[in-house]
Amino acid sequence: VLAQHPNVPVVLDHFGKARIVYDAERETDGHPPPTIDQTELATWKEGMQALARLPHVHCKLSLLGYAIPGWWSDNSVGRDLMRQMLRWVVMDWFGPRRCLAALNWYIDAPTSDSEVGTTGASPVRYVQCLSELLPAELTLEQRNDIFAYNAARFYSMAVTKQE
Repeated sequence: VLAQHPNVPVVLDHFGKARIVYDAERETDGHPPPTIDQTELATWKEGMQALARLPHVHCKLSLLGYAIPGWWSDNSVGRDLMRQMLRWVVMDWFGPRRCLAALNWYIDAPTSDSEVGTTGASPVRYVQCLSELLPAELTLEQRNDIFAYNAARFYSMAVTKQE
């Protein structure tokens, strides 16, 4: 349907809503170490790549905890997987000009960064972690685009770009 309407700008919400591909929080609950759900990850990748081929589709980097609960914690496997997923979306598929950082704080803060019903990161920590996990080679201008100016352009908001 989206391919049939190339003049309608679209924002794909919530990082494409990848289902739980890795549950980093299970490691702290006395459960056996989790594994990456390769089937779910492959399904998400296939769908995201198809949408990224449509130049009028943008991706909102939000609700990351839906894919990896506890992604913002110090868990190395969860953080590394989130870093890779962000690289695919930002660098390989959509590009930095079609990605928008988003924070659902207050409405659904726990699922923005952790499992439903638990206490997640503060809004500041959420943004810090997202910034840390974005590809290192992004320029300051590209980071500013992702965190502010892409949304301003997409939603036709008047902002003065700070240098």
